[in-house]
Amino acid sequence: TPNGKLNRLALPEATQEITRTTKFVPPRDSLERELVEIWERALEVEAIGIQDNFFELGGHSLRAVRLLTEIEQKYDKILPLAILFKAPNVEKLAEFIREKEADIPWSPLVAIQPQGSKPPLFISHGIFGNVMNFKDLAGYLGKDQPLYGIQARGLDGKETPLSSLEEMAARNIEVIKTVQPQGPYFLGGFSFGGLIAFEMSQQLFKAGEKVAFLGLFDTYSPFARQRMKKPPSTLGEKLLFHWEGFTKKGVNYLLDKVKIRLEINSQATNQLENLPLDVEEQKHLSSSAIQASRKIRDASRLAKQKYSIKPYPGKVNDGS
Repeated sequence: TPNGKLNRLALPEATQEITRTTKFVPPRDSLERELVEIWERALEVEAIGIQDNFFELGGHSLRAVRLLTEIEQKYDKILPLAILFKAPNVEKLAEFIREKEADIPWSPLVAIQPQGSKPPLFISHGIFGNVMNFKDLAGYLGKDQPLYGIQARGLDGKETPLSSLEEMAARNIEVIKTVQPQGPYFLGGFSFGGLIAFEMSQQLFKAGEKVAFLGLFDTYSPFARQRMKKPPSTLGEKLLFHWEGFTKKGVNYLLDKVKIRLEINSQATNQLENLPLDVEEQKHLSSSAIQASRKIRDASRLAKQKYSIKPYPGKVNDGS
């Protein structure tokens, strides 16, 4: 585009064929044929059968938004992103579209993998509010580990997003107690969601509840920024700041700086992949899901700025 941003819509579509591991089942009626065409455009994959799995075809949150946006525009049917956990193929999704009700009921708690004998693991949403990127995690954890994702308030486009981490954590605690009324709790969060899980643990601890596991995945701590009252601004101040760090920690200081930079780049990449920022793309993806996700992103950034992190008495598992 003229402003230097990448316009993905201007790029040639790199459609690919499926390396099939299951039998191909063709569409049986006009609705399924139309849905197959929508899926092929959203996933950039050819020859999709009605029983092929969205996630196994390379589906992620951005492609889910593309898919459900086109469905919303064509059928005037608003479907939540998490519907793809319940209906991960064309055959099942067609059943929801055939229902007479205008919209599908929305829930903040998504049962990504509800089966298993182990205590459930509750993962808090990231900065854009959805939990689409946790599907692969369920596969790694195995069939005996229940996994639930907690979506942000406002992702349905009907409620106002929360703008403080304390409120987000309190609301998420209410949500998980509908499945597990008492601890010990197993909590986790990716990136911004790690801060929510951290604050949830703080509140549960103060309430006398036990947190058996707290996992933070690629989560940036605002504590480092809080320790430095005034960041170095001039070249001399920056050189002095880094020299003091190097003399105290040696080569480990440089390794830590590289790790922090890689984490920041990783988070930025994830954000760009999870929500299109290009103006031209917004015209094609002006759905309720995009609008809601942007409001949640802005509210989450505000919450992060206001949050004052405090020492946590429990154990933290850092997956950075």
